[in-house]
Amino acid sequence: MDRSAYDPDEIEEEQRERDQKNKINMDFQNFVNRVNDLWGQPQYKGLDLEFDQPCRELGFLGVPYKASVFIVPTSTCLVELIERPFLVITLSKIDIVYVEGVGLGQKNCDMANVFKDFKGDMLRIDSIPSTSLGGIKE
Repeated sequence: MDRSAYDPDEIEEEQRERDQKNKINMDFQNFVNRVNDLWGQPQYKGLDLEFDQPCRELGFLGVPYKASVFIVPTSTCLVELIERPFLVITLSKIDIVYVEGVGLGQKNCDMANVFKDFKGDMLRIDSIPSTSLGGIKE
């Protein structure tokens, strides 16, 4: 049985989901405010701590492990914190970024990140939409 677009149960469920999302956002904002207040205390001031916010506008889809995920840059990292295993790449530790498969008519490309210490393996992010290259370059 299909639900109508005006089904009261469905409308109520959507409202509950919106309310839950708003509550989570408000709880997180309260958490950030409390932590910022703590960091403002004298014993923490010398640490110069701050929250780093992701820039969703420059985010892109890619496959760093087995699943396609939305990867977003912050001022110091590339992160994906929704799907496990999580991805956190510190930009200052990257020496070379090599993008392969870029060409006319190519819908996707791959990116290899080579780290400065050369101790670990490079990190590949596959199946990045070519339309995302502008944001990645930025």
